[in-house]
Amino acid sequence: MPGAAPAAYGPVFPIDPTLQKETDMNPNQIKGTLKNAAGKLRRKAGEATGSTEQQVKGAVDQVKGKTQKAVGDVQEAVRRGSRTPH
Repeated sequence: MPGAAPAAYGPVFPIDPTLQKETDMNPNQIKGTLKNAAGKLRRKAGEATGSTEQQVKGAVDQVKGKTQKAVGDVQEAVRRGSRTPH
């Protein structure tokens, strides 16, 4: 519509930064968490079907995922200047 004011973008009320909590995860934390979850799913599927091979592969994926997440936790702790990861 000609002459009409453009639509407003963004929140109607300003967001109070003190209410926001930090939820940023670095790529290793994200990938590790997903790999761990996929491994758990694979392991459980192996248990349900009686496939020892899938159980072992799932367990290996879980260890890889937990390790990758731990690396990400350390990276994040260093980035934030903390001595201990969360």
